[in-house]
Amino acid sequence: MSDFDIYTEDFESLIPPRKLKKAQNIEEIADAFDGMPLVTPEEMRDFYIETMDARTGNPNKSPIFNLEKACRIPRERGAMLLLGHRGCGKSTELNKMKLRLETEGRQVVMIQCDERLPLENNPRFSDLLILMGEALYQTALKVDVSIAPDTLKLIQSFWTPVVFETERVKEETVSVGAGVEIGAPPLLQAVTNLFAKLNSDLKYNDTVREKSETRIKHNYAQWRNVLWRLSDAITKKVGGGKQPVLIFEGLDHLEDLEEARNLFFSHADKLTNVSFPVIYTFPIALYYDKGFAAFEHSFQRFEVFPMLKLETLDGQPYPEGVQRLRDIVSRRVAEGLIHPDALERMISKTGGSLRDLFKAIRDAAELASYRGYRTGDPNQTITPEDAEQALKEVQGDLTRRIEGDEHKFLAEICAGKRREIERSKTLLDMLQARAVLEYNGERWFNVHPLVADYLEELHYVRRKEGGAAWEKGARMRET
Repeated sequence: MSDFDIYTEDFESLIPPRKLKKAQNIEEIADAFDGMPLVTPEEMRDFYIETMDARTGNPNKSPIFNLEKACRIPRERGAMLLLGHRGCGKSTELNKMKLRLETEGRQVVMIQCDERLPLENNPRFSDLLILMGEALYQTALKVDVSIAPDTLKLIQSFWTPVVFETERVKEETVSVGAGVEIGAPPLLQAVTNLFAKLNSDLKYNDTVREKSETRIKHNYAQWRNVLWRLSDAITKKVGGGKQPVLIFEGLDHLEDLEEARNLFFSHADKLTNVSFPVIYTFPIALYYDKGFAAFEHSFQRFEVFPMLKLETLDGQPYPEGVQRLRDIVSRRVAEGLIHPDALERMISKTGGSLRDLFKAIRDAAELASYRGYRTGDPNQTITPEDAEQALKEVQGDLTRRIEGDEHKFLAEICAGKRREIERSKTLLDMLQARAVLEYNGERWFNVHPLVADYLEELHYVRRKEGGAAWEKGARMRET
């Protein structure tokens, strides 16, 4: 069996699991703030901080709870969307939801699209439907479902022409994949091998991906029948009407909005015509695309995952959000390793983005570590100077794609135009670049604080007297 015939899970099993622990010295900070979501019950117990009330402004409002509740109610169409900025913490919340559903005996599969799909290379709706089928098939094996022979034959006849370009799987090509023991019935082995081959081809073989898309496009009803059969078999085996739940995590990481439009808007009918709960993460920029209004009705529901806001719509401090970020950091690093002024600066300048805050902390720790190496003193802490240099690195990442009239567009938001913003291509681009952040407790926009500082340097904005808000700068007043 070749390496490409092994499931992704087999590769992952060779990698030691992450052991997240609280940083006790400067060298341990990089691992403690690696930016990966919390996954295990132990990680949730030791590092999770409840933030939803500080995100929504309402302790009784939670988009994750709404999705979770919907996962418990069988629907004719079960597809849902979760929208949010990349790095805002929704992956951890989805993982926590997964753990809660699993304690009820439900089968929940988190499909990591960053690992399973070529997100940089035109992901296709058929890729998602193949992963959906594989996830249900593997779940059926996991819970010891006796999959009906006619279902196995249907899968075999559907994919054999695509994968092997013959009408049957030759005996010598059959190998055993994950979840199937040696000595399993040949038909089961053959189907497992088909999924293994498809799984590798999704990322490495564009020819097979094109054939797969054509196959599903022309025979969608047949593949949907397979999905429904597998889901029904799992639900019956688990009992209590508990359907399997699939979560496609990472689709919000799509950088090319045109590809994201094509993936979702053009194929909503096929991605949503499922009889079991499926949650797709979704680029928040497309929420403001003109095509979203027609597209959203295909889904059972959609939810927007809020950013942690650090100030209110009128520019006043929002202590609840700041305190939650302090709490998150304090769970991961021993007291005294980050100077209090340095931490406050990194929190205030990253706008509630956990991704940017964690990156700034890692970069600042690297500077402190190198200082210790030069001086021969390993007992270093993150200083305010370290924090400033690290924030400059994050700022460079955020501003390198801003050009032309986009500066003026951003300056208008800085100067107070935070709600009535036209649904323009510029808005979509700036949301995708995370130069603009959307705060969902009251649904308003703000420019990322580091981007605002960049605009000040270019004289598009300047701080009002007292420093609490921005006004248009010289370059804006000239126009």
